Amino acid sequence: PDGVLCLFDYREAKLSDFIISGKYRFVPEIFEILGRLMASELKEEILGKLFTGFVVAPVPLHTGRKLWRGFNQSEVLAETIAIDLNIPYINVLRREKNTAVQKDLNKEQRAQNVKDAFSLDPGFEAAAPNVHVLLIDDVSTTGSTFLAAAGELKRAGFGKVWCLALASEH
Repeated sequence: PDGVLCLFDYREAKLSDFIISGKYRFVPEIFEILGRLMASELKEEILGKLFTGFVVAPVPLHTGRKLWRGFNQSEVLAETIAIDLNIPYINVLRREKNTAVQKDLNKEQRAQNVKDAFSLDPGFEAAAPNVHVLLIDDVSTTGSTFLAAAGELKRAGFGKVWCLALASEH
């Protein structure tokens, strides 16, 4: 990626509890609230201007996991950010592999887990180098998911790819 931003510290107990509750108690509204918080943080830090000319895209979940959960938290975050910052939203990637949950793996296992996990959605075969992507995920620990997803976007011909996580353990 051309850049990676993580807005909050996942080690903050209240935030991590909020994220975990949303994901595993199946409450997508939590991610709408967190998406608004992310957009607000970007506006306050004037980072929103950095992403002028970008489209917002989520890190995808595998179809099986999305069906089980009922939503993709990264999609909810990305859609909310796109609306709040008035940036176009696209769902450009697919998750080809039903990967193991990253939180249960070490750094090397995480990188292997997401290797070749993503592909470009067939509707976006003609990527343009002047299209820049702000890739959204909820939590980044080692950056493996962002590296794999951003790499696929770069190989497909997109211009700049920045990654934005709600929280990080760094």
